[in-house]
Amino acid sequence: MGVLRRTITSQRGVALVTMLLLLSALTILSVGYIYVSSIDTQLAGNMYQNSRAFYAAEAGVEKALSNIQSLLDGSGAMTDDDLAAILPPDIDDFSWEEFSVVRADSSFVDTVTTGPYQGMVSVNQPITITSRVLGPRNSRYHIVVEVEGIQIPVFQFGVFYNDSLEIHNGPVMDFIGRIHTNSDLFLGTNSTTWFHKMITIAGDLYRFRIWNGETFGGSLMISDPDSNFVALTYDSQTYAGNDEGFVTQTTADFNGRLRTRAHNITPLGMPIAAGLDPIEIIQRRIGGDDASLVSERLDWKADTRIYADPSLSTVSIMNNDGNPKVLADPSAVYASYDAFYDDREGEWTDLMIIDVSKLTAADLGDGVIYVSIEEDPGRHKGIKLINAGSLPAPMTVASDNAIYIQGDYNTTSWQPSAIMGDAVILLSNSWVDADNANVSANTQVASSTTYYLAMISGDTPNASAYNGGLENFPRFLENWSGQTATIYGSMVNLFLSENAVGQWSYGDPVYRAPTRDWWFEVRFLDFNNLPPGTPSVGTVLRIAFRQEFFL
Repeated sequence: MGVLRRTITSQRGVALVTMLLLLSALTILSVGYIYVSSIDTQLAGNMYQNSRAFYAAEAGVEKALSNIQSLLDGSGAMTDDDLAAILPPDIDDFSWEEFSVVRADSSFVDTVTTGPYQGMVSVNQPITITSRVLGPRNSRYHIVVEVEGIQIPVFQFGVFYNDSLEIHNGPVMDFIGRIHTNSDLFLGTNSTTWFHKMITIAGDLYRFRIWNGETFGGSLMISDPDSNFVALTYDSQTYAGNDEGFVTQTTADFNGRLRTRAHNITPLGMPIAAGLDPIEIIQRRIGGDDASLVSERLDWKADTRIYADPSLSTVSIMNNDGNPKVLADPSAVYASYDAFYDDREGEWTDLMIIDVSKLTAADLGDGVIYVSIEEDPGRHKGIKLINAGSLPAPMTVASDNAIYIQGDYNTTSWQPSAIMGDAVILLSNSWVDADNANVSANTQVASSTTYYLAMISGDTPNASAYNGGLENFPRFLENWSGQTATIYGSMVNLFLSENAVGQWSYGDPVYRAPTRDWWFEVRFLDFNNLPPGTPSVGTVLRIAFRQEFFL
């Protein structure tokens, strides 16, 4: 019995020791788990705060980019003080240990080598953005972004629209030049439209009319970089909700020649300060104009300024300072009251006529002529250029009125030239004012005419009716059937017309369409060949990105 009792007691002791050892091991494991869990929680918290710090630093960069874009609008001038005035955003729980926006180098002229604007010549300003934030738990994130604020002369685009762009040509249309719209593009034709160069769209692409959804049965042909034409048979609506599919298909078909919002195309900045209507660039100057208007209104840039009262009885020719200016041949400028009836406007037109053949290089001065006739309710005012086959020097004519161009323009001894007006109307070599003096007369018969010029002009709204589209951006007033209107230049729409507001209408007595042979003027890719007073559009390109974070 004694031996058995001792054996049982010994076994109980071993069990107790084993239990104590197990409890100790479990305690150690529990403490270790709690410690590891604490470390994991701390690390997770740090990573969370680090992630917040990254987004805060990135928000600072985005604000800087937005401010730089605003500086690019208008004249595009950026001083060191302008950049230093860019401040970081206010974000709860975060402060900036460093935030700066500075020039990285002097500005330079360069050819864009990649992306949707490849091949265009721009003025580039290198800028360095530094954004270093401090947040909760001493989380820090440091981002350095190298960017370039680029300004592209707007006449390097074959077509540039700030608003929705419609192209619905009747006769066959060839367009050899870049096309850009800051909004949507609407295409359609019952014949064929040939697009030879890059198309960039900050909005979406549609194959119907904007105001009534009308579709067309013709062909829309877009060239790839190897000059192979491919039919466009779909649009953004075909791939609604599937941007990736749209990008894949357009890339396969056109190899980068057609890009939309889905391809990250964004609106380009306007050649006027943010908050101002772009039509201000053609408005008369006034003494109270602020610095931005002084730098952007063409009337402030003109060395020859011609003003007239509504009756055209008082005509003043001035230099930039407002002092009287005598032209080499005073008969180069004269008035014509009741010159002709404009069937699109439905009004008699009073004209200030400029005989370009009588102007000299000295008359042009810096090359910008500004002309303005005070408007008179019930009567249409316009500027007409005649005998302009040969220009005396580089020349830009700007006006807050409609501008009519009669006959071949700038076809002999080419000069950089632009027309910037409330509307631009192309009259053929056969046009005669007196033949449009009868309201009920048949439309005059045009003859083939060629124009070498860039143009900035307004158009009419297209929400409730077709406004004529790009094919009628330069307006017509004759029967052009069987005749060709050839244009080498650039067409830019920045605003709605305020004075020439007659809606587009086809057929007698207004006009019949020409064959349109329209080319981008490649000489505009040389800065030395840009017309006087050429405005620019701007954007910001990211060049390099560096980042650091601290736990």
